[in-house]
Amino acid sequence: MVLRQFSAQNGQRVCQVFLFQNGKRGQYQERPKGENGEKSFHNSSKGSKNMQLWHCVLSFLIIFAMFYNKSPMILIADSGSTKTDWRLVDGTECANAETKGLNPFQLSAEQIFNILQTELLAQLPQVDAREITSVFFYGAGCIGEMVASMRACLKRVFVNADVEVESDLLGAARAACGHTSGVVAILGTGSNSCLFDGEKIVSQVPPLGFILGDEGSGAVLGKLFLNALLKNRLDEALKKQFFDEFQLSYTEIIGRVYRDPMPSRFLASLVPFIEKNISHKSVRDLVTENFRNFFENNILQYDSNVKEISLIGGMASSFLDEFNEVANSYGFRLKKHLRRPIDELVVYHTR
Repeated sequence: MVLRQFSAQNGQRVCQVFLFQNGKRGQYQERPKGENGEKSFHNSSKGSKNMQLWHCVLSFLIIFAMFYNKSPMILIADSGSTKTDWRLVDGTECANAETKGLNPFQLSAEQIFNILQTELLAQLPQVDAREITSVFFYGAGCIGEMVASMRACLKRVFVNADVEVESDLLGAARAACGHTSGVVAILGTGSNSCLFDGEKIVSQVPPLGFILGDEGSGAVLGKLFLNALLKNRLDEALKKQFFDEFQLSYTEIIGRVYRDPMPSRFLASLVPFIEKNISHKSVRDLVTENFRNFFENNILQYDSNVKEISLIGGMASSFLDEFNEVANSYGFRLKKHLRRPIDELVVYHTR
């Protein structure tokens, strides 16, 4: 039913129209406008309010869809004690960066924060850190309470991101094995190993660092080499070559090992010289001794029928023949070797 009510407002004739439908009233105002008598209508009905609400909802859905369909920006890191490889994945684009190693056992929270700010973000000038949606950080030393410490450092920089911090060993396992089981080892500046079931690490022999353990690593190989060098177990020509190249005295070597804040890095820095002189039997024997200690103190500890090993790190790249020789002597076969796991981790997190 329609009811018209006429009245005068400000000298103008106004018609109020009341529409009754299903017991509900809607109100319109009709007033002449200008000389041509155009009419304007004011809708105060509940239907008008519903229409306004619908427009608000529709606008929200459009804006939400714009952001929802935007590709997530993912930052992935693989960090050892010496350096960190970074990959920033934005849709189909992938940017690379490299910084110092971020081991929370070796660096303070403030040192880590400064490296993120001055080294990482400086290499990604086009990126707003606030737009990164996920960070996957795999690092040496990221165990126990150090996981929370590293996560807090990353959250200071990437404030809007979901941050996951895991050990470099889990990163190596995911990179090398994906979702399949296997024995995995890291041989870089330090060393580590585990038995992986395709989802998680089920067994691990503690690496213990280069003083108590880290057999098979670059730092331990450097230690073995200096021991042989300074105790006169290497030939004179090789000793002369070393001192001419490094320009270090006996006292300086001792200082670098016992006084420097990062002695493992110094020891591992000798690996290229050792690799260059692998043809010397005395040097090759040091390399195979290092790998044998690694197998006997670590790999043979795992109660598994798996006889394939996947390997991550530069030590195997530098001495692949020697590693295969030692592995075969213990009944193992090298299944996969990755110098760096970072690109496989990109595949793992984006497929």
